[in-house]
Amino acid sequence: MPRAIFHHDSRAPAAGAAWAAAAAKLAPKVLTGAALRYNRPMERVSDTLQRIMVQALKRLPPEQLPAAAWDFAAGKAVADKTRVLGCEDGTLVVEVPDANWRAQLYAMAPQFLSRLNQFTRIEHIEFKLARPQDAQRGV
Repeated sequence: MPRAIFHHDSRAPAAGAAWAAAAAKLAPKVLTGAALRYNRPMERVSDTLQRIMVQALKRLPPEQLPAAAWDFAAGKAVADKTRVLGCEDGTLVVEVPDANWRAQLYAMAPQFLSRLNQFTRIEHIEFKLARPQDAQRGV
């Protein structure tokens, strides 16, 4: 049976030791008992950015708001693969590339609705499959 041969790098323990020393210095500042302390200033920055986004989105014309809110609520990766087709009677209609995406996004719909309702009143999200020629273009 062939045996694996591993090359030993004499610098690796030094790098590991340096990392461990740095982590040991930081540990008392980060850990209190068994619980992690939260970074309160970063939480405040996050809240401030959230408020700014809400204000900016609410200033958009009503016809642009659903698509902009979807982009923010869904995040870049999802927004790049989907397209808002419209919003009517509290239902946001979003085009998705295939059935796998649709199944995944339906599972995440409650999270999307929670984020969307910060900006606009959406009760349901309907995910429609892209037409074959749209899917070939990559939506």
